[in-house]
Amino acid sequence: MRHQSTRGGIRSGLVLALAICLVSGGCTTMSAIPVSPGTGAPDTQQLRRGDVVEVTLKDGRVRKFRITAVTEHALEGAHDSVARADIAAVHVRTFSTGRTLGLAGGVVAGAAVLLVALIVAAGGGAISE
Repeated sequence: MRHQSTRGGIRSGLVLALAICLVSGGCTTMSAIPVSPGTGAPDTQQLRRGDVVEVTLKDGRVRKFRITAVTEHALEGAHDSVARADIAAVHVRTFSTGRTLGLAGGVVAGAAVLLVALIVAAGGGAISE
């Protein structure tokens, strides 16, 4: 019987670890790049190689890619190149501290509730006199 209990604890731990891994990628947000006052176009000077961007073109099409190069005239990706003159808006993926803390707190709280429920269901929460 003890062997089964240990295996259940390991399984619960693995499920929790998997849940944390799956949701940890959700700690990012897409932030708008501000418009340059002089040109009225997004200020792409602050973009860097490796940034993941969502570019809205002036014709309304949207492209999402990882930047491989930022040149004077274009944002380039492995399979995309967008002329700066064609860009209406740019959003860049950034790390979100608030979402990360909220997610971590939610995972810890959920694990605590699950643990208490498992203890009570197993009869460990009964109060005896």
